[in-house]
Amino acid sequence: MTPTEEQNLAIARIFIEQFLGKGNMSIAADVLLMNSPNFVEEYRPLAAVHLEAYNLYKASNLDWSFVCPAAEIFPGDRTAIFQVGADHLLINEKGESRISAEDYAIAFMDEVEQSKYIHHRMTVAY
Repeated sequence: MTPTEEQNLAIARIFIEQFLGKGNMSIAADVLLMNSPNFVEEYRPLAAVHLEAYNLYKASNLDWSFVCPAAEIFPGDRTAIFQVGADHLLINEKGESRISAEDYAIAFMDEVEQSKYIHHRMTVAY
C-alpha cells in the first residue's frame, strides 16, 4: 500500500470509528436503518445524532457531503469496485450491505476530490 493509500485508510478508520452515519440511511420508504429491529441498540443514540447533523446540513447554506458506510464495514482488500448510491442503503443480491474499510476510504476520498455529492448524502457497498 502506498503512503497516500495508508493515509486515506487511516482517515476512513477515524470517520468509521467516530461516525455511524449509516443509521440515517433509508431501508424502505420512510424507514431508517436506525429504526429497524436489527440495528444495534447501543449505536442508536449516535445514529440519531448523525441524523440530526444531516438535517442541520440540509437546512444550511453550506457546501456539504454526507458519506455513509454500508451496514457492515470490515477490514479487507482494496478492490475499488463498489456501488455508489444516495439516500438508500445499498444491498447486494445476497441481501447484504457490506464494504471493506479500504474501499470505503477510496469512496470517501473520491468524494473529497471530485465533489459529486455536494448537498447530498451518499453511500457505498458491494
